[in-house]
Amino acid sequence: MLLYNLRLALLSIRQHPILSSLMIAAIGVGIAACITMLNVYYLSAKNPIPEKSNVVFAVQMDNRNAAPDDDPNNPDLPPQQLTYTDAINLLESDLPLRQAAMFKSAFAIQPQQNGLAPYLALSRMTGRDFFQMFDVPFLYGGVWSDDEALAASQVVILNRETNDKLFGGEDSTGRTVVINDREFRVSGVIDYWQPSPNFYDITNGPFNDVEEMFMPFSLVWPLQLDTAGNTSCSGETSVIDSFESFMASECRWVSYWVEFSNAREAEGYRDYIRSYMESQKALGRFEKPINYSVLNVYDYLIAQEIVDDSIKIMVALSFLFLVVCLLNTIGLMLAKLLARTSQIALRRALGASRMDLIRQYIIEIMLIGLFGGLVGILLSVIGLDGIRSLMRANSADALLFEMDWAMVAAAIGISLLASLLVGLYPAVRVSGLPPAASLKTQ
Repeated sequence: MLLYNLRLALLSIRQHPILSSLMIAAIGVGIAACITMLNVYYLSAKNPIPEKSNVVFAVQMDNRNAAPDDDPNNPDLPPQQLTYTDAINLLESDLPLRQAAMFKSAFAIQPQQNGLAPYLALSRMTGRDFFQMFDVPFLYGGVWSDDEALAASQVVILNRETNDKLFGGEDSTGRTVVINDREFRVSGVIDYWQPSPNFYDITNGPFNDVEEMFMPFSLVWPLQLDTAGNTSCSGETSVIDSFESFMASECRWVSYWVEFSNAREAEGYRDYIRSYMESQKALGRFEKPINYSVLNVYDYLIAQEIVDDSIKIMVALSFLFLVVCLLNTIGLMLAKLLARTSQIALRRALGASRMDLIRQYIIEIMLIGLFGGLVGILLSVIGLDGIRSLMRANSADALLFEMDWAMVAAAIGISLLASLLVGLYPAVRVSGLPPAASLKTQ
């Protein structure tokens, strides 16, 4: 019976190509608008590391002075970053299973292969635990050793794109890269890895690309590195006139993450953070009342309001636009069925039940909805690709415009559900027309 109804539906679509095309176009445009904005919301709000989000925590401490001069948008939340002093002190704790201080820096890569010109690249300065904590996949090699980290050895981990550019995609482990006129040994190459949102450093952009390189955090002093990320300072900044004074200042530029075996262990670490802040307060730091947070990944992203209110409004508006498109489709479907009242009446007179007709027309509109959903996906992909090209040239938010299979499935599901709702009213109304009146007029 299903195949029979499908054949009737295809025959009806071919017999009324203009009305059918208009319905497919209306559903397709509505789905395209809806899925585009839903895609932005989905990539903004999804959990970037679901398998570990309840055991990996961001550490925040409020070292701001008493004057309200630092973060007027979130005055009650601790800043996202720590000072170098606090990060180094926290690294001495053995409470976390893993922990990593990190910041972003910029380097000049001087390729020795392929005749490439020198270019500027970003590096994540971090500890060994970063890679296991965040489940970073390796293509070749691995992380530098503890001894190399302690000795501040010049080692580097490349991402896949940089390795492709410098070494043609070959295993570059043990080879040398010239960076800032210094030779760095390649310890490993990570495979494609792009968490979205980029939760470990949302201060510098929650949808930024992962850095091209990773180097030991311990290199900050030997190389006297500058940060290429966000820096916020509290207190008197005029006394910061050297690298040493900057490192000892109340400027915040280091992100700090910890991992525990289970979520309960975080409670003991929170007590440790409070005790640490109280001891520093006794030394004259932390002028404001003690304010800190140790939040898991998901709670941290919620607290930082990664999903902007404007995105939620645009999603709501896109669904309203879809409703408008569906209302137009209802009118078109009703007009199409009313033009076939004599055929409907004849089928009723020959014994077809009302439910038989409703089933047939529901299948027909759902088939139209499926075609409309495919058109909507095509329009979304074309539109997202164009927007992504523009955004990649001008903004780090290009990742928001990449569609995955979950969004494709959502588009098909929404189009089928919408077409079911669209077809219900016309099918019920037309199937309920008295057949005698229609046959009498023929």
